[in-house]
Amino acid sequence: MNTVNTITTSRLILRPLTILDAQSILDIIGDPDTAWWADIDPFWSLEKVVGFIDWGNRSGSVAQWAIAERRGGTVVGLIQAKDPWAFGNAPGVVELGYLLSPLARGNGYMTEAVRAICGHVFEDSVTKEVVLDILPDNKSSRGVAARCGFSFVPQREEQRSRRYLDGRLLDRFALTRDDYGRLAA
Repeated sequence: MNTVNTITTSRLILRPLTILDAQSILDIIGDPDTAWWADIDPFWSLEKVVGFIDWGNRSGSVAQWAIAERRGGTVVGLIQAKDPWAFGNAPGVVELGYLLSPLARGNGYMTEAVRAICGHVFEDSVTKEVVLDILPDNKSSRGVAARCGFSFVPQREEQRSRRYLDGRLLDRFALTRDDYGRLAA
């Protein structure tokens, strides 16, 4: 699952995230609203972003892609796929995390990127399910989940993940391999 191949969609290039993307990612994370929704302290420095990218690329348990526009190559976001055994999910369950520049929102880019990454991770025969953990009031991410075919997964309070910044409970959405296959057909 940790393989980060370049994936091209109709409007995007999803390519390995490198330290050369650090300034673009800092520009995105530097927006306080984006940082808050992404559960990241917004006062990051270029050095912290380089460390974040390096950590993900060296961890062996995270696959990271830069989300770039095909026209012009501008990096507008990032997406991560996290191996289950390293992040507390069940075997065969991959968790996605993502963020998008405020300037790129409302264009369907994240829906396009999530669909492409789901196709990529389901190529691994071990992956049975892809999950998203989303704040209940994050309408944009909930819209991405719905447009990509994810279903809400009811969980008891003690099973739900919590945000780092404020301890708020997250809702889980899941897309199974079978559901993805039906949607992709």
